[in-house]
Amino acid sequence: MAAKKVSEEIKNVAEELLDAAKAPAKKTTRKRTTKKTVKVSVNLEFQGGQHDITDVAKKAEQAFKESHPEVVIETLDVYCKPEEGVAYYVVNGEGSESFKVEI
Repeated sequence: MAAKKVSEEIKNVAEELLDAAKAPAKKTTRKRTTKKTVKVSVNLEFQGGQHDITDVAKKAEQAFKESHPEVVIETLDVYCKPEEGVAYYVVNGEGSESFKVEI
């Protein structure tokens, strides 16, 4: 009788293992982290003054929009020349001597 009882217990355990193997795996949920944007500040220090380069880029964009309201800006490249106290800019690959703003 003891052998029969042990045999039944082994059979039950085997069936439980088979059922567990057949059952779909439990999905674990991962906690999603949200990406935070990093605030970047780039400053140019020259001859005792400090200038935020992002402000210079905004000035260049605004100056171009005021003088060319019909043109859509796709690219804006800004070149700072602190020795002259100005920044030159190129819009959509086009530049001009008049495309400059004070730093």
